[in-house]
Amino acid sequence: MAAAYCATFGGTGTLVGTGTNLTFKGIFESTFPESEGISFTQWMIAQMPQMIINVFLTWIYLQLMFMGLFRPHSKDAQIANIGIEGETVTNQVIQERYKELGGITFHEAAVAVLFITCIFLWLFRKPGFVRGWSEAITEMLNICLHTVHSSLIMKKEFAHV
Repeated sequence: MAAAYCATFGGTGTLVGTGTNLTFKGIFESTFPESEGISFTQWMIAQMPQMIINVFLTWIYLQLMFMGLFRPHSKDAQIANIGIEGETVTNQVIQERYKELGGITFHEAAVAVLFITCIFLWLFRKPGFVRGWSEAITEMLNICLHTVHSSLIMKKEFAHV
């Protein structure tokens, strides 16, 4: 249950987290065409606080309802308490399973690098507090096209002389 709740709330924290976020962005930008629109960074700045609060409140709720928080002698707390021996066995099983996984393969590392790169590209496309990479690339393309165009015009002018 914790994973399902947190995945739902986590989806509200980023623009690409759920389809409804992108739908809202489209409706907002078509309703207010004069606005700058909503960037990935703006969405995260606005939505991360509520997402964090919702995740924390969900954790408290699950602790209260299923783990016996503030009720150490309740039935839920007794079921959730596995004792020192249970913790030892659980930790041993987890360590064994972790060792069975082995090292990180090339493909896993490549996926991690691509995922992190994707996140940075989303965040810094047009962040608002600094010039984003999309604006920098547009400027570089404009300079390149202007240079090429200028050189072609100069060649034509010197060809006629």
